[in-house]
Amino acid sequence: MNVLSAIFGQVYFPTRSNGLKEIATWLGFAWTPEAPVGANSVAVRHEWERSRHPDLKNRLVAYNVEDCLALEVVTEALRQLRLPDPWTKSAKEPTDVVYVESLKHPDRKIAKFVSPFKEFERLALAAWWNYQRDRIYVKSTSLPQNSKGRSTRVRIGARKLAKFNKVTYPDLTSCPCCGGSHITRTGNTCTRTLYDVHFSSSSMKRWVAKCRYRHYWCADCEKKIGEPSAFWPQSHIGRNLVAYVLYEAVDLLIPFVTVHKQLRRFFKLDVPVHTLYSIKKSAGAVQTDI
Repeated sequence: MNVLSAIFGQVYFPTRSNGLKEIATWLGFAWTPEAPVGANSVAVRHEWERSRHPDLKNRLVAYNVEDCLALEVVTEALRQLRLPDPWTKSAKEPTDVVYVESLKHPDRKIAKFVSPFKEFERLALAAWWNYQRDRIYVKSTSLPQNSKGRSTRVRIGARKLAKFNKVTYPDLTSCPCCGGSHITRTGNTCTRTLYDVHFSSSSMKRWVAKCRYRHYWCADCEKKIGEPSAFWPQSHIGRNLVAYVLYEAVDLLIPFVTVHKQLRRFFKLDVPVHTLYSIKKSAGAVQTDI
């Protein structure tokens, strides 16, 4: 059980933090003077790893036992912080506990703050709390759960961009693979959006283009041709952008999550992380073939 999750946002001990040492000490627990508290425990651990002396090991074990006992004291205090049942009076309210909902302020000089948003009312109420206190404050309401609604991630696409370029590729007269002239047009004109970057001598910028081209079939080499070479195979990503991603991830050892954030921040290109992984995998296959 994560005891900190039961404390955070619900139980307010009169301590400067929610650390085990501060809360347990306030509740009356005391560590032995010989216990290697804090950074001393790390030093004792390194010394034991170097010398393997049994006395050092016994000090570490005793310190861990005391931490467990302190955690037991905190857990028992949390177990006793239960709201009394107003109907059966089955639980007696502790005298050293104040429930947040019971706080009233008769000395308030302005009217009670009322807002259509209940969260604002709780914030205004918290502004009246006396933080220089000597008792435990308990909030009975549970913490809000994470929203399971639809993702708000901005999709990569021309609809999210203010401007994109238009590129029309001319019809082919020969096969770019074998140079043969026995090519046949297949299907209608295709339209695809290319997401790429352009390099210059002093800058980089986003390049988004709507490309129009035709597919052909070469009878000499028996291959389907016509797709612009600017596209990375089986994707809408340009080759310059692939080169930039590989430089960041392979040469600079930057994680793909960070590369994803950089593309969103600098170029407003929301390329999913799994797409970046597939780019690296396909680039490795191309390098292997070479």
